[in-house]
Amino acid sequence: MRRLRFTFRLKHLLIVATCFAVLSAYLGSYYRLANRGREEAVRYDLDSFFYVPIDEVMRTHDLTKQRRLARFYAPAWAIDRLLFGGTPPVTSMMFRLTD
Repeated sequence: MRRLRFTFRLKHLLIVATCFAVLSAYLGSYYRLANRGREEAVRYDLDSFFYVPIDEVMRTHDLTKQRRLARFYAPAWAIDRLLFGGTPPVTSMMFRLTD
């Protein structure tokens, strides 16, 4: 009977380290942007938060960057919502009723 051995190689260490670095950067940036957005949401009494600064959104009336970030961080937000009951990000907004 042959014994199976786990061989730990430098290649495996590099793969694990790279995955850890990418995951840490993703979660860290989500945490920073979401917390900043939630602080702004409390200040402006909103039910949802912006990944993009509210001043930028109100100046440009453009949610393109916000929607992209909401899609990119959707997995992190889902985990946040499941574990901590996080508020949802803004995905649509009406800026004015008439032109």
